[in-house]
Order: sequence, then C-alpha cells, then structure tokens
Amino acid sequence: MRKPAYEEGQKMDAIYAAVGIDVSKRKLDIALLVNGKTKTKVLENPSKVK
Repeated sequence: MRKPAYEEGQKMDAIYAAVGIDVSKRKLDIALLVNGKTKTKVLENPSKVK
C-alpha cells in the first residue's frame, strides 16, 4: 500500500473551502466557497411551492 504524500515528504497544496446552508420551509440554499470561487444552488421544496 502506498504511503500518504505527507509521509513521503511531498509538498501538499492547501485548499480553503467553506459551505453555507440555509434551510427554510420553502427552499434550501447552499453556497460553496473553494479557493475564492463561489457556487450556489437553491432547491425549492415541491410540497411548499404554490
């Protein structure tokens, strides 16, 4: 079995990531931030949409 990179003395690049989640009765809002780039997604609750 291969050893992890940090055990072999290889340099590992750091990744900054954060997730934000907002839950309500009507929708679910999700935001993902990875290395300064943002992606968002909104999911409607089909049982609450009128």
